[in-house]
Amino acid sequence: MFFKVTTLRKQIFILANLFLLGLILLLFNLPGRAIAAPQADLVTVAPGNPIEIATITWWDWGQENQTILDAVALAIDDFGSIKGFNVQQNDYDGACDGGSGTTAANDVIANAQNIGVIGSLCSSSSGAAAAVLETVGVVMISPASTASDVYLNGPTVFNRVVITDPDFEGWNAKISYLPAVLAWQRNFEQIYGYQPGGFGKYAYDATWLLLTRLDEVSSLNGGNLEISRAALAAAVRGTSQTQAANATFAGLTDLITLDVHGDRVNQLAVSGDRYISETGDDSGGNACTEMSTPCASVQRGIALADENAHVFVADGTYVENLTIAISLTLQGGYDPTTWARDLSLHESVIDGSGAATTPGDFDERVRYPWVINDGGTYKMWYTALDLYGKGRVGYATSPDGVNWTRSGDNPVLDLGDWDAAVIEGVSVIKEGPNTYKMWYSDTAACAFGYATSPDGLNWTKYAGNPVLTTGPDDWNNECILHPFVLSEGGIYKMWFYAAGDAGSGPVPHMAYATSPDGINWTFVKDLFGRTWEAWFWRPAIRNTGSGYQMWHSLFDGEVRTSYATATTETNWSKHGSPVLSGNGGAWDEGNAANPFVLYEAGNYTLWYDNNFAIGLATSANGIDWTKPYTQPVFTGGDASQYGLPVVYFQPDSAGAVLDGFTITGGDVGEQGGGITIEGAAPSIRSCRITGNHAYGNNEWGGGGMLIAGDADPEIWDSVITGNTAAGGASAIRVGEANFTLVNSLVAGNSGRPAIHGNDASLTLINVTVADNGLDGGLWLNNTAGTVVNSILWEAQGQDIGVDGSGSYTITYSNVEDALLPGIGNLNADPLFVDAANGDFRLKPGSPSIDAGTNSSAPDHDLAGNARPFDGDRNGIAVSDMGAYEAYLKWVFLPLILR
Repeated sequence: MFFKVTTLRKQIFILANLFLLGLILLLFNLPGRAIAAPQADLVTVAPGNPIEIATITWWDWGQENQTILDAVALAIDDFGSIKGFNVQQNDYDGACDGGSGTTAANDVIANAQNIGVIGSLCSSSSGAAAAVLETVGVVMISPASTASDVYLNGPTVFNRVVITDPDFEGWNAKISYLPAVLAWQRNFEQIYGYQPGGFGKYAYDATWLLLTRLDEVSSLNGGNLEISRAALAAAVRGTSQTQAANATFAGLTDLITLDVHGDRVNQLAVSGDRYISETGDDSGGNACTEMSTPCASVQRGIALADENAHVFVADGTYVENLTIAISLTLQGGYDPTTWARDLSLHESVIDGSGAATTPGDFDERVRYPWVINDGGTYKMWYTALDLYGKGRVGYATSPDGVNWTRSGDNPVLDLGDWDAAVIEGVSVIKEGPNTYKMWYSDTAACAFGYATSPDGLNWTKYAGNPVLTTGPDDWNNECILHPFVLSEGGIYKMWFYAAGDAGSGPVPHMAYATSPDGINWTFVKDLFGRTWEAWFWRPAIRNTGSGYQMWHSLFDGEVRTSYATATTETNWSKHGSPVLSGNGGAWDEGNAANPFVLYEAGNYTLWYDNNFAIGLATSANGIDWTKPYTQPVFTGGDASQYGLPVVYFQPDSAGAVLDGFTITGGDVGEQGGGITIEGAAPSIRSCRITGNHAYGNNEWGGGGMLIAGDADPEIWDSVITGNTAAGGASAIRVGEANFTLVNSLVAGNSGRPAIHGNDASLTLINVTVADNGLDGGLWLNNTAGTVVNSILWEAQGQDIGVDGSGSYTITYSNVEDALLPGIGNLNADPLFVDAANGDFRLKPGSPSIDAGTNSSAPDHDLAGNARPFDGDRNGIAVSDMGAYEAYLKWVFLPLILR
């Protein structure tokens, strides 16, 4: 409808609207609200309100999109407030198409407080968004758009911290391995619990750049913060070497320089070898290509190097953890001034202690549950294992046996003198209202202790502990563990696991003992040994009224729970097969054991563990079990944050060379403390790998090295010594890989076998493996070993052992264990010069001198001397056994005639 308004009506209409407009302005000018800027260019933030920046992301991009959101949030948090104002992140979906980019940008400018944009991600979305943002002067910095023509749509507002195609992929590969980026990724994972996607690092830098420039151009006016959009856009674009006002920006992803279009300049295109020195400098985008201006960090040189380049490292100690992802040669031992190389004068040390393991809680693993129902409250005592494998007793309570609360007084039973290793498999009974009794075993002592408590929390150990130790019989003379005690008819009855050795090695037994007081115990008998099981342990017993039921742990290729019955305490019949196994793909896959069973109201409840957490199963008959929960009902405390290997070879590093370094300070979980090689075939030469550690959960990890995943490395002329492991191998762990060790010394490592192969192939040529502690030298599990010209001489442990389908061929080698079959083998003291002090050269008269074969020997020894040398002076030069060729000094006395 159309109608004409009279002059009077028009005046009334205008006055009414002016009144409404004034009222609106008054309302919006109240304290605590952001004040709309009188100029279109100026954004004003009132006290108490945040500075608002927008992100235009791609909501359907899964974890990569989440990475970008988290990276922006992390940068905001790390940067902190700006002139007392916090920063707020507003996210919009720009997807990966122009229409979505336009919509997102319009949504951004609909909020006049959005001062800048991080995004978009896809180039098509960025181009469309840039066209909208250009109209109002809102600056944007893309962390992911690489199409070369995007800037055309936003000539003054579009910027990016990535370079353009077609060079992005190669450039990104270098950026990804810069030391600052690797450290940031590790920190990100610790904070957010997942590995960041590839563009997260650029989102972090884009945010930090925006905040830096925002801090520079913003100003306070009467308590408000004022920001000019035009000034902010100019400041971001001014991130250039040609504009001294802002200059370049030292970001996480190295020096950031923008050209006149806002595109990032590729400053890593310089090729050539790289030089590293302790006195070098990583700043200013240093490319490390000049001897006179080396970089300071080895990882920077690795990241910037091209395929097949050399990275030369001067003497000194570099506290770093290196990742090698291409084929290159990394060489240490150089003089930082002349760049002449002499390994005897210039030691280059890579020290990985800066990324060591952070220990978790005392109960990061929980095992061996024991549960009682005490007046409607379920009480559980359990073995609590820490990072170092030490086991104490923890305590938790539950109203239903499912939802548990751990005690604030934990651990309730700590380690002692004789029980100093792992308190494992506790047994608790309650007698009367205020008396709890506990029996427990220690895995190192192989003995039982006893303790009492008035409340189940505060325990007092018996002064005469241990109350039962190993016996004289061939079924109990090795170890006893895991007591299960019932008090019946005034007698304490104990069922337990025993290991005995009748002369052919330890075997498992279930056994029985009794006591009148719980302190003085008498062995009664061996109940049963293994038949179809490979091993068994930890019984759980129930008195049915007419007999007994037993559930126990076993190993038959998997760790499971089995079952037996008896009419008396001692006449047991096995069920013949496991009754509880882990579920494939579930939390308990391959490991469902260490049971405890309660029978209540006609139903059985069984608690069990998978070596890390405790689960629950139910049954009507004690044989057929159902797991009502898909996850454990009780988990450990905070887990340890494992450290990084000192050097990590990724699969793409095939052909890489590591030459002339001391590798030390590594502290890892299931990797190699010193060096981890995954699916690659590098060559390691003239290195000393020492002072590294692996905790080795599930028998993985190598103190010195881990070689896995179809890797095929060679190690020459190296010393692997002084490394430790709690599981796996103390020196070198090889899994599903091929491995060749030549002219090397493996000595003085401890904690596990020095070299452990699993489904692998090992070749040792002129290697000395000696004095690696009680766990011995070489262990071959489903592994074929070939040993030539070597010395295996473990003063305490076994020299070589096999398991499964493991086998070995040994020739021309000296082995302490026995004179093994094979051509040229010896079983005679090799006469080391000073093994106690680490000198494993051969003394004159050693039977290993000139006792090897020249056919497979290298042309030099570990010390660099020529091989073979005629050590026995018989006119024929034959290679010695072991890593060192004996160079003996012969003294010729003058002949005196009378």
